[in-house]
Amino acid sequence: RRLNFDAPESFELEDYCRDIRALKAGRSVPRRGYDYVNHCRKDPGGKLRPAPVLLLEGIHVFYDKRVRSLCDLKVFLQVDPDLCLLRRIARDLRDRGRTIEDISRQYLSQVKPMYEQHVRPAAQHCDLLVPGGGQNLAAAQAVAAHILRLAGAKGKAVHPTSQRQKEAAPSSNLTCGS
Repeated sequence: RRLNFDAPESFELEDYCRDIRALKAGRSVPRRGYDYVNHCRKDPGGKLRPAPVLLLEGIHVFYDKRVRSLCDLKVFLQVDPDLCLLRRIARDLRDRGRTIEDISRQYLSQVKPMYEQHVRPAAQHCDLLVPGGGQNLAAAQAVAAHILRLAGAKGKAVHPTSQRQKEAAPSSNLTCGS
């Protein structure tokens, strides 16, 4: 069965919230995944370990009040819709073996309507709206500095160029972004 991953109801929000709470409490959780080519659940195995700062990303991070309540900072990246479409086309052609016709049909019937109905309105729940998305260097630097402060408050030395922390830190801070 093909799911509309642009509809928030397609996500396992109970599991997501449980995993976030576990990571914040210093417990590892199973790594989850999905095979977008074959349209089926495909967990890669292994565990996600807690860290001083948890970063969540995705189009529906701010949809559910329970998830929002677990976030210390909510950052919404405003990206030009034309750029989003061009990225989607390139990704779906390259990684998912889709045709232009399939991509167009999905975009017009699912992606664009769900964006207008769920994603765009969720921006009102964010602490920071970043025009230009990841290309906004000043905003990226400010958010990075905030994340480093949060990590430092947990007693971990974190540097922008360092590898992900290997050790678990109980009661992680959480920064969310879309």
